[in-house]
Parts: sequence; structure tokens; C-alpha cells
Amino acid sequence: MVSPLGVLAAHLDRIGRYEPAATVAGFAATAFALATFPEIAATIEHLREVLGDNTYDALTHTGSSMTNAAMAQYALDQIDQARLALLRSD
Repeated sequence: MVSPLGVLAAHLDRIGRYEPAATVAGFAATAFALATFPEIAATIEHLREVLGDNTYDALTHTGSSMTNAAMAQYALDQIDQARLALLRSD
């Protein structure tokens, strides 16, 4: 579950949805995810720069504290919100 969430965090970061990206990254940034999706390291570095260490740490703590079910629901909600925002910008 963590590798696809690492990809999602990277995509959320790319479209400027930094807080949700950091929350998802907090759940997804495991040794396994870093090995299978090494781009997550660059995403984490960028999110730290954009959000600052304190905000980033708080958001990743929230993500890392979520259950699998809670993170799955959160991820689906964030995908829906990002999709709506992109549709509205057209």
C-alpha cells in the first residue's frame, strides 16, 4: 500500500497540494517505499522546503498515525479534491 501512496504524495506535491502531500508522505515514507519509489525522497525534501520543518513534521505525524483504512479514505478524498480543483481550473 505504501508505494502507490508515495506516488500519490509526489503527484499532490507537483500540483501544489502540499499539506495533503505531506500527510500522505508521512504514511508512505517507509524503507520499502524508498526502495521501490526513490522519487519520494525528492518529494519529501521539496515539501520540507515549502512547508517548513515544523509544519511538515506535524503533517507527517498525522499521516503516520493513521490506520490503513483511514489513510485509504484520506487518499481517495484527496484524489477527488484534486480532480475537482483541476476540472474547475479548465
